[in-house]
Amino acid sequence: MQKEEKAELILDYEDYAPHLKDEIIYHLYALCKVENTNYEYFAQDDFRITFPSITIELKEEPVTNQILYGSAFFKNPLPEKLRNCVFLIEGPGLIKGLKYKIDDVQPNETAKVNFKMIPRHYGKQTIIAKFNSLNLTDIDGYVIIHVEKGDEIGCNSEPSY
Repeated sequence: MQKEEKAELILDYEDYAPHLKDEIIYHLYALCKVENTNYEYFAQDDFRITFPSITIELKEEPVTNQILYGSAFFKNPLPEKLRNCVFLIEGPGLIKGLKYKIDDVQPNETAKVNFKMIPRHYGKQTIIAKFNSLNLTDIDGYVIIHVEKGDEIGCNSEPSY
């Protein structure tokens, strides 16, 4: 008759919260002995805590010299509020770095920023978003876009959100 036992390891948020600024990799080792035999079993596994990625959405297709509206967001995965929150939005050939301070973000709520830019160059471009707070740092995301060539002068009017 085979007997199976289950071992459970619970890792509480308080155990790894002080290390969230570092890359967190856990190495798990297990050594088991089969009863009434000389058989021992050893296993190891590595796992890491992953952070969310920022999603970037645009309101319309990008065209040079026209205002482009977008948003960047992600869900707070921590069981505590994010404090002193800052989004950075940048894109070579699109915008210089934009810095947005936002209100504290409660657990399981969405951190979000709306932004606008005027693309000056057409073709393949990248928009990059980064997020930092006191208790969660180095969250990022990007989107590759294709900017169409538009009029050389003037900008479209600003639609409301």
